[in-house]
Amino acid sequence: MSLRQLDERYLPRAAAWLRVRLDTVSTAVQRRRAAAAGWDLVSLDARFAGRKPLSLLRSQPVLALVVVGAVLAGGVGAALVQERDEPGGTGPRSANEPPGQGALPHGAVLGPQVGDRTRGYVRESTDGLVDAVRDAPGATRVALVSLSSYRTPEQADALLSGFTVRRAYLRAKAAGKEAAALPVEVAGPLLPALRRAYVETARSRTSAQRSYQGYVDTLRPNSTQDRAFRDLYAAFARSSGIEAREYTRNCACVYAVLVTASPVLLLSLNARPGVRAVEVAARGLSLLQVQVQPLLPEVEGVVPRPTFVGLS
Repeated sequence: MSLRQLDERYLPRAAAWLRVRLDTVSTAVQRRRAAAAGWDLVSLDARFAGRKPLSLLRSQPVLALVVVGAVLAGGVGAALVQERDEPGGTGPRSANEPPGQGALPHGAVLGPQVGDRTRGYVRESTDGLVDAVRDAPGATRVALVSLSSYRTPEQADALLSGFTVRRAYLRAKAAGKEAAALPVEVAGPLLPALRRAYVETARSRTSAQRSYQGYVDTLRPNSTQDRAFRDLYAAFARSSGIEAREYTRNCACVYAVLVTASPVLLLSLNARPGVRAVEVAARGLSLLQVQVQPLLPEVEGVVPRPTFVGLS
């Protein structure tokens, strides 16, 4: 296979993967630092992509892949360093350890793994909850609550009434596989936090849609690579627009939450209609010590690789 064929086959997927990874890194760092500011990859791209030296990357796709790898390695490394330095951080991870494993404490990974069966995951989560009740029924535990369907903020608030929600997970399913899973930190009542998150997300996705579409409109594809870039950014523009529309319409986009409660109370939550599974973290772990991959409501049978482009 020639270098040009490699470019055409892998470059669009690499760019999509970079977009999702940088969003993930940004979210992780902002969550721990509570930073309000940050640089915008879309705006940077729209402003400078047509100028040297960045214009060279579009004309030399193989070089672009090298730069993408270098930027990604640096960004992920910075996020891991910041996480390690935070109170409760788990320290650096060996390059040979798979993501989500290694230095994490036992019982810190919540959510099914790729290849697990959803029924088995639900059953094991319930068994773990029962064991937690037997071990220390009144001890406060962190738990991942997976919902059986996507919920509006009002529906989620009603379903989780009486529980302290620390983080919610949102996803606009209507936007397709490019739709991002968005963690929302909750410091107070759930409903106002979700409403604020919806407003902020709708605003940011509208801005992203305009930036992506503006870039698409400036492209004059003269090669297969140019057309691939145009199609990629057009897909981003489309999905961002749908996400903005969905959050503006108060969509049913809440699909999982992290709560803190005693195992006895969590067992009662597990029995509520609309709750698919409640998985408790190991005793003594804090919110910052757990890693979460929530179960999407539509996933049945064997858990596939995440539907978000490029994630593994």
